[in-house]
Amino acid sequence: MNIRSFPAVPALLWFLLPLVLISSCTEQNGQPESSGAGTDTLHWYRQAAVDLGHRIVMFSAEEGLAVSRGRGREFRGKAYRFRNGVWTPFHEYPYSDYPLIATRDSLRHTAVVNHLTHDGAYRPVFSSFNGDERTELPLPRIMWDAVDHVMMKGIHQFANGTAWMVGQQGHILYFNGTRWAEQPSPLIRKGSEQENAYDGDLNDITMLSERSGWAVGRNGIIVRYQDGQWQRVESPTDKRLFRVRFADERNGFAVGERGTVLRWNGERWEHVQTEVREALHSLAVLGPDDVWVVGAGSTLLHWNGRTWRSETSIRIYEDVLTDISVVRDAGGTLQFWIIGDQGIYTTHRSTGFSFTDITGVASLRRHGRGALFLPDGDDLPRLLLSNEGGTNLLSVNSGRNGATAYTDETERLGLSDAPRDPGMIAAGDVNNDGETDLLQIVDHRVFSFHFGTAFGTFRDAREHSALQLREIDPSVANAARFIDLDNDGDLDLYISNHNLSDQLFRNDGTGRFTDMTDEAGIGKHTGHASYGAVFADVNRDGAADIFIPYYVSYRKKFFDLFLNDGTGRFRRDEQPVFFAGTDIAPTVALTGDFNNDGAPDLFVHTQKAPPFLFINDGTGKFSDKAAASGFTDINFHPDPSNGMAAAADVNNDGWLDLFVGSRLYLNSAGMHFTEVSERVGIQFTGNPVFADIDQDGDQDLFIGSTRASLGKGDRAVLFRNNLDPQQLRTLTIHPDRSNRTGDGVVITACGWSTTLGSGGSPMFPAISRRIILPSHLKDDDTVVVRFPSGVQQQIRIGHAVDVYETGIFMHPAVLGTNAVRRAIYLLDLRDEMLKLAGILSLITLGLFLFKKKDIRTFARTWQMVTAGILTYICILLMTAGGSTAVSAVLPVLTVPAVVLIGSFVLRARDLRRRSQYIAHYRLGPLIGQGGMGKVYRATDTLTKRSVALKVLHPELTADPENKRRLKAEGELLSSFDHPNIVKVFAIGESEGRGYIAMEFLPGGTLKERLTAEHPLPLERIKEYIGQVCDGLQEVHRHGTVHRDLKTGNLMLGEKGRVRLMDFGLSKSPLVTTMTSLGTVLGTLGYVAPEQVTGGDVDARTDIFSLGVIMYELLTNRLPFNGENEIALIHAIFNTVPPPPSSLRPDLPAGWDAVVMKCLARDTAERYGSAEQVAEELQQWKV
Repeated sequence: MNIRSFPAVPALLWFLLPLVLISSCTEQNGQPESSGAGTDTLHWYRQAAVDLGHRIVMFSAEEGLAVSRGRGREFRGKAYRFRNGVWTPFHEYPYSDYPLIATRDSLRHTAVVNHLTHDGAYRPVFSSFNGDERTELPLPRIMWDAVDHVMMKGIHQFANGTAWMVGQQGHILYFNGTRWAEQPSPLIRKGSEQENAYDGDLNDITMLSERSGWAVGRNGIIVRYQDGQWQRVESPTDKRLFRVRFADERNGFAVGERGTVLRWNGERWEHVQTEVREALHSLAVLGPDDVWVVGAGSTLLHWNGRTWRSETSIRIYEDVLTDISVVRDAGGTLQFWIIGDQGIYTTHRSTGFSFTDITGVASLRRHGRGALFLPDGDDLPRLLLSNEGGTNLLSVNSGRNGATAYTDETERLGLSDAPRDPGMIAAGDVNNDGETDLLQIVDHRVFSFHFGTAFGTFRDAREHSALQLREIDPSVANAARFIDLDNDGDLDLYISNHNLSDQLFRNDGTGRFTDMTDEAGIGKHTGHASYGAVFADVNRDGAADIFIPYYVSYRKKFFDLFLNDGTGRFRRDEQPVFFAGTDIAPTVALTGDFNNDGAPDLFVHTQKAPPFLFINDGTGKFSDKAAASGFTDINFHPDPSNGMAAAADVNNDGWLDLFVGSRLYLNSAGMHFTEVSERVGIQFTGNPVFADIDQDGDQDLFIGSTRASLGKGDRAVLFRNNLDPQQLRTLTIHPDRSNRTGDGVVITACGWSTTLGSGGSPMFPAISRRIILPSHLKDDDTVVVRFPSGVQQQIRIGHAVDVYETGIFMHPAVLGTNAVRRAIYLLDLRDEMLKLAGILSLITLGLFLFKKKDIRTFARTWQMVTAGILTYICILLMTAGGSTAVSAVLPVLTVPAVVLIGSFVLRARDLRRRSQYIAHYRLGPLIGQGGMGKVYRATDTLTKRSVALKVLHPELTADPENKRRLKAEGELLSSFDHPNIVKVFAIGESEGRGYIAMEFLPGGTLKERLTAEHPLPLERIKEYIGQVCDGLQEVHRHGTVHRDLKTGNLMLGEKGRVRLMDFGLSKSPLVTTMTSLGTVLGTLGYVAPEQVTGGDVDARTDIFSLGVIMYELLTNRLPFNGENEIALIHAIFNTVPPPPSSLRPDLPAGWDAVVMKCLARDTAERYGSAEQVAEELQQWKV
């Protein structure tokens, strides 16, 4: 039974848990809701392999010359020509020290100098080439000693054919166009030529003109050609110099051992400081401020006129770099060629792209028969190395910022128990959980099966899979593939079995397999050495068909095609192109749309004939177009395998290219293939796998091989593609009804087509749901995505587009429904009942242990009950079919934890929510605080008006008498309705907290106004005092004494009107409470003496405070001061403050008398009322 046969479970279930949490967060308990050379880093690739390369010269980006030394007696030295993107040898010689190359102007007129090092006593041989015609020119006989010849180490040839050479012992030769002759050298004294045999070597020569030149050599020797003779000049170094080059007569550079760099400034040579200590072998001088230097240890330096910078990009290759040549291409861009001991390296991409060997810098082993690149969510793909002779190794790409760095994580990720040397690997999401699963097979008895987990690890699932494999041929040409053959959306398993019958296993959707080999109808011819089946919907009926090549023919038939009826049952389809009259020995086959017509084609490599390219007419009928497409040569492979070919669009032009054995073929419009391997830097034979390992928008390449193919040397290499598309456009496919791997999804757009899962070999199939769109597609072009289920989506192209099979909104619902069906199918009711019993027991125990009884109330809320149920269901879905221990323990521990922790969270949220309200007032920002409590700006949720809410200290309302007085006095204060008194709306208590709700005035306090605008105009001060007096008269008329009068309790309302606040409560027993808290009611600097002593208070007490306010407004200071409370009290009782006029000389007469009378210590000497103060002020003008 398939899990998809269960009725659909409403997808609404998947949205309930977030709603529950949101509801929990917004519940309010009845309260309203609250509110280089100017270039970027160079991309290098090895254009050719050489044996001890020595010199290179490029005439243009299309033509050049190079020479190598060779290695010992086995590998000869060679001279190479560069044409059509390829280095081709045109001359060979025995191993040679110091081979030289020179040319007049082009490839046609070339000179090569080699030395007969081993068998010719180092005799130099000068070969002149006119095209391919070689002429040996005699050189003067110059001996090192009685046996050996002097070797020549530097050469310069002019366009007119004349030339100079320099060599050991300081010898200098000149060619006049007819013959070579020795010239006088300042390093050789007549009659004693051998005296300085080891000190006078000249290593290089450069001629600026026929009258001017330079040569350098051992021990820092520098000689100059001028006025028809060579002369030695002073050198700032004794280090050996290897090369010298000039930009012009006044600017030259020389390089040598131990990082030596010299510069000619027009008058003398100067030593240039660099941080390099490696030997520097050569240089290219493009200008006085543009110099490139190469040397040992993959050293590449650039002088930009200010600093020497190390160009580290070349260090991707470990080599001794011996020479460099730089030219500009047709577009004016600098292109670099460097020759080293092991190869010729360049940045030039004649094909628009190139491949760089990054195996070393990527920390990969250089062995392995091949690899699979496994998707890893949104991260870079992981690499599963087919490790010949050992356990396969899974490496994670931990590189950053475009770098690639693989780390072996086999053991950590749970694959260390896999068998050794499995010949077959299959990968895909077989249990529909969105993770890649893995099957590795040695034979029918030894194999491993692992499910991928959401954590990126793997767990053993062999027992769950129920796989019972039939006998498997021990040949390495077998293959395994997860492929949906019955079109039910689940990946089935197909095993290609070389000489035995292939095997097919149907998946039930949970990763359990049933053997369907006998019912499938695949009548493969056994005993005819198949290298593996490939799969494609050749007749475009929505079902995957099977194509099988035979190395040995069956009645002259080399291929079988089995068409799928859509249920996983097949019938053979015979076609004339599947027969051949001669032995062609087919090996590996692969599928791909090579002509972009939307129908899958077939490519087949053969050992004894040119390859076949079967082009599909759209109905599943094929014709061979190999010869017309450029495949006319036999591509024999010494160790053929079913992994030796792969297809991918490597140059992003929309045409599917091919790699076969060791050759890369570029496909182009009209389906014509061109072999470009060496031109793009590939010199390796093996099993290719393409993947965008760094997600930079181009297909990178891994090639692995076996010991039988490449012996004991490097058997694996990872090439980075240097295409670097300027505009990266990708599609990521998200199937849900079809198989989650995306195998068989067809994407078409504007004359381009591709299919997910195509292009890979039987040994290493392609696995990726991310598609790189070709460069010819533009924004707003339409892409059609057709899923195996028959669903079709049309989308507009963007830079990174996600395509969901059932749409972005239905996608999670479909996946959720599938997961529920899967869990139901795997459900064991007895086990689930035991889990539920454990969950309820732990919840009950937890509630019993908690002392806070209200926790139990929250645990019984519908939110927590629902959260517990949904958590249980989510865990059930995640663990279905997984580890028994995990699925048993995880819900029993997690669900009680969610309920109990959630109850605490709800309780904390409720408490916090309660703290945000007092009665029906929602608290806003804190706007002040004092001895009685804190003042908040608040909103009355009933009237929606803003208020100033004073929240009293809890201690003030703890006493029952205080509560009674609070209520009584609240009624009194609420009765005030005066323009100079802040309106009190309510005084009350809520949940143990007393509060006073007052009119909110945005103008701030008089204290704040004084601080901001001192000195205040006298007219305004008089106005302020008059308004305070008016308010006090109203207060005193009701028999109330304010007792806490100060500038901080005088608010400014509309149009600057003063309003009194915070009064009345001071005559209640609350005073006692506050005193016990260490607080004297009222700010101490404003209080009258009788307040301090606890004497009787009346209206004159407020008059004293009014005097302090007047004094402060006039002088911006208080009349009484002290360092502490005791000192301040002493000042109030024992000092007379200086009159205000002494601090403010502009103060008119009259102010001092009024202020000082208000501040009298004896109440009888003060004004008797605020009305008297106001009348006094009105009698005189400011």
